[in-house]
Amino acid sequence: MIVRLAALAERFGVGASLLGALFSLSAKVLGSVLGLLAFAIATRSMPASDFGVVAITFNIASFLATVGVLGQDALIIRNWAETRAEKDDGASRGALIFGAGVTLLSSLAAALAFVLLCRANAAAHGIWNLPLPGGADVIASAAVFLIGQALLHFVSHAARAICGVAVSEPHSEVTWRLVLVICFSVATFLGYERGATIFFSAAALGCFVAVAVQSTAILRRLDATVRAAAPVMRVRAWARRSASILSAVTAEAASQYAEVVVIGLVSSSTVSAAYFVVARIAGVFPMIAAGFHGYLSSRFANLFYARRQEEAQRLIGKVMMLAALVVCVLGLLLVAFGDRLLGLFGASYAAERLPLLALSCGLAFSTLMGPGAGVLLATGHELFYSRLLIVSILARTLGLALLTPTYGLLGAAAVIGLVVASLSASIAYYCRKRVGIDPSIVGFFLSPR
Repeated sequence: MIVRLAALAERFGVGASLLGALFSLSAKVLGSVLGLLAFAIATRSMPASDFGVVAITFNIASFLATVGVLGQDALIIRNWAETRAEKDDGASRGALIFGAGVTLLSSLAAALAFVLLCRANAAAHGIWNLPLPGGADVIASAAVFLIGQALLHFVSHAARAICGVAVSEPHSEVTWRLVLVICFSVATFLGYERGATIFFSAAALGCFVAVAVQSTAILRRLDATVRAAAPVMRVRAWARRSASILSAVTAEAASQYAEVVVIGLVSSSTVSAAYFVVARIAGVFPMIAAGFHGYLSSRFANLFYARRQEEAQRLIGKVMMLAALVVCVLGLLLVAFGDRLLGLFGASYAAERLPLLALSCGLAFSTLMGPGAGVLLATGHELFYSRLLIVSILARTLGLALLTPTYGLLGAAAVIGLVVASLSASIAYYCRKRVGIDPSIVGFFLSPR
C-alpha cells in the first residue's frame, strides 16, 4: 500500500520527502483531533474544577513520562544511525536492548515518584495549593498511564528509525488516543462515575496497545544479522550521552508541561483548565512541528553522519516550505473559527478567543523556525540546548507568576507565546552558526555553511 502511494505521488510530482512529511502530519492531525475530542468529552462530563485536576494530573504524568525515558527516545535515533553506518550488527542490537532496559526501569521509578508526590500532596491537606488526585484508584491509573507513555516514547522512536514513519506515526499518535476516545466515550455514555480513573485507565490501555503493535513490527523488520548478533553494549559511551541528553530532555519536558501546573499554583485549577483548553487548540502548531520534525529526525541523522549536509539542508528546506503553507492555512482558520472551537469544550470557554490568538501567534512563529531542537540533539549540542531551555523555563515561570494573578489567562498566554518565539529563533540562529544547517523556513533559500 505504501509503495503504491509513493508511486502515485511520484507520478504527480510529489517527492518522497514531502510524501513522508505529509503522512507524518496526517497522523499528527488525526491524533490531535482525537485528543481534543477526548478532552472535550471530559470537560462536558465533569465540573470545571474536577477537569482542572485531570488537566494538571495529565501534564504532570506526561512530564514524568517524558523525563522517565532518560533521553533514550532521542538516543536510539542517533545510536541506530551510527551503528548501522558502521555496519555493527551487535552494537545495533545492543543499542535497542540498552534503550529498552533503561526506559523500563526509569519509567517504573518515575511512576513511583508520581505516587509519592500525590500522597504527599494529600497529606499536606492542600498546603501546596496543587490540585492533584487523592484517591488511590485515580493515582494508580495515572501512574500506569505514565509508564505506558514512557514506553511509547521509546518504542515509537525506535520504530521510526528501524521501520519508518509508516509504522511509528500512526501508532504513536492515533492508536492510543483512539482507544482512549472509544473507552471513555462508552463509559461516559453508560453513566459510569469516577471519570478521572476511567480516563487515565483508557489512556494507559491505548499506550500499551500501541507499544505492543510497534514492538512486533520492529522485531519483524530487524535484519536477520542483527537478530542473530551477540549484543554489544557501549555502556560508557551511551550512558554519557544519556546523561548529557537528559538535562535537555528534562528542560524540554518542563517547558512543554509546566505551564498548567504553574498556573494552578499561582491562580486556580479553573484558570488552569481554561489555559489547558486554549493550549490544546493552539497546540495545532506544535503538532505540525512535531509531525514534520519526527519525520525529519532519523533522516537528518542518517544524512548528517554520512556527511551529506547539502542534502540534509535541502530536505529540511522542502519540508519547511510545506510547513509554512500549513501554518498559514491553520492560522486563518483559527482567526475565523477560534471561538467556535473553544465552544466545543463548553460555553464558558468560548469567550477566550483573544488568549487563544495570543498563544497561537507565538507557537506559529516557533513552527516556522523549524526542527532546531532535533538538529542540536542529533549533532551533540544537547548541553547548549538544555541551557537555552532552562533560561526559557525561568522566563516562563517568572512571567506567569507576575502576570497571571493580575491579567489571568490572557497574561499567561502572552507570556508563553513570547518566550516560545524567542527560544525558537535563538535555536535556529545557533544551528546556522555552529552546525552549519539552518532549520528554519529561511533555510530553504540558503545552502549549508
